[in-house]
Amino acid sequence: PSEEQLLHSAGLLMIYMQSLRFLTDHLLGDTYYQIQRPSQNRERASHQLALLHSLEELLKTKYRFSLL
Repeated sequence: PSEEQLLHSAGLLMIYMQSLRFLTDHLLGDTYYQIQRPSQNRERASHQLALLHSLEELLKTKYRFSLL
């Protein structure tokens, strides 16, 4: 893979990892990330996944990028 392809993959991976961190913290009782309301970390995870899908679509259309 080219350096550009790896850079795109890294962005997707970082967003995915952050969504997993938020979801894991939610499942473990919100002990790491501070929250202001119940289920905030679950919402954060959901927003990260929406961002992931948006970035993936942008990369597909603009750069013809695919993870496979």
